Amino acid sequence: MFVDSRPGHEEVRWGEVDDPHELLDVPLDGSTGIRSAQPIYCVCTHAKHDQCCAVRGRPVALALVEQFGDLVWECSHLGGDRFAGTMAIFPEGLYFGRADDVDAAQIVHDYRAGRVDERFFRGRSSLSHAVQAAQHFARTHFGDDRLSSFSPLGERTVPGALAGQIEVDLATTPDSSGVVRVVVAETLSEPLLSTCAATRFGRVREFELVSLTFS
Repeated sequence: MFVDSRPGHEEVRWGEVDDPHELLDVPLDGSTGIRSAQPIYCVCTHAKHDQCCAVRGRPVALALVEQFGDLVWECSHLGGDRFAGTMAIFPEGLYFGRADDVDAAQIVHDYRAGRVDERFFRGRSSLSHAVQAAQHFARTHFGDDRLSSFSPLGERTVPGALAGQIEVDLATTPDSSGVVRVVVAETLSEPLLSTCAATRFGRVREFELVSLTFS
């Protein structure tokens, strides 16, 4: 399976090789394989890395298989173990967490309707961390859960501001000329246990909203 998650280039392609070593020669420009119109729903069930991923991920995978069949794959580490059960939707590269706290199939139904539930949505892998954070704050502020809203127009470090502040411009909707400007600050969380098996507390990256304006 080859996936391109770049905005405007999203696609899934399938192919076969006779030997795993042949994968080293597969071009990564989307010129090989058979293009598929179907998305892929991946659920992390990787118990070796973190038991929570298997304990909480397996029920999610089984629930999705009942409705979406072989479009559902169990996969290895997706990151963010503290958000187990975690899942990703391709080709867009949309990541979700705590999917076992809700009807997991509803996450997929929302996706098929072009929407996301911010309670479980962790962001899009092809976008920078700052842009993902800015989109979250914009969706929450405006109550707009459409995936097509708030496409990134640009991001830059805020000149003269405190270290870690980033300014992100977002388009309100595809059919609007409005711009949402979001300033976020990169911070560190309070100490937490990042996996079920963790015994040492650590800090993880977070973003705080500094300002949000619309023009």
